[in-house]
Amino acid sequence: NGGQLNVFGIGGISKLDRVPNLDTTVWDTVLGSNIRRTTSSFSGTLGMNYSVPLGDKTYLETSALATGQNYRNATYFLNRQLEEELQNWSDIDNGRLASHTFVNHKINARHTHRSGVIVQGLFARYYSNFIFDQRETDTLYRGTGASVLVQAYSRSQLQLGSRWQINGGLHMMYLQQTGEFSPEPRLGIRYIPREKHALSLGYGLHSQMEPYYTYVVEFLDPAAGWRRQNSDLGFNKSHHLVLSYQWTPRQHLRFLAEVYY
Repeated sequence: NGGQLNVFGIGGISKLDRVPNLDTTVWDTVLGSNIRRTTSSFSGTLGMNYSVPLGDKTYLETSALATGQNYRNATYFLNRQLEEELQNWSDIDNGRLASHTFVNHKINARHTHRSGVIVQGLFARYYSNFIFDQRETDTLYRGTGASVLVQAYSRSQLQLGSRWQINGGLHMMYLQQTGEFSPEPRLGIRYIPREKHALSLGYGLHSQMEPYYTYVVEFLDPAAGWRRQNSDLGFNKSHHLVLSYQWTPRQHLRFLAEVYY
């Protein structure tokens, strides 16, 4: 029925093994010459995208993906008897399940509207320790958690005559981990004073969360024990303002200048 389905994926495996120098006579002169480090990592993404018309003026598009990363690192010191002593171990996992669905509707020749929802499930597991003389273990940091990030938006494009175009809408973001909700207005105006020339002015309030592990990693407080220092961390927020001028003297030549704050 005119629908289109795309399936995509990418993945990679990496490994690094640093071998120590077995000549103990150089250990005092070459920094780190008695250290062995093994590092391995994996990253992969699998997703799909589906779009289908819902009539002559409307179409629906939906996407879903799963992505994950794993990182492991081990550090060993070689002693004078050429025996390996484990000094540091780190094991980190990150994962995300996400979906994005929107409906685009052409109301008339001058008005097009789009509304959509983005839902992301976030997962993280972090652990790193340091071992002293093969006896005492000091955990540098640890943390495990899961949360949901929801975004919704609605925007319209209005063509007012042959010279004016307005793009306006509202974007909303909510993070379950902190309970923070952020409504964000967006507005863009384009004006064509004469043929081949165009002026544009755009404004938007934009929020951004930190990488998810920032919220769940725990550090040891000598007075209060293990605690999450950033469990109530708010969004980073910024106002974006852009003024641009475009000149198209010929079909295949365009000049664009922007001033942004």
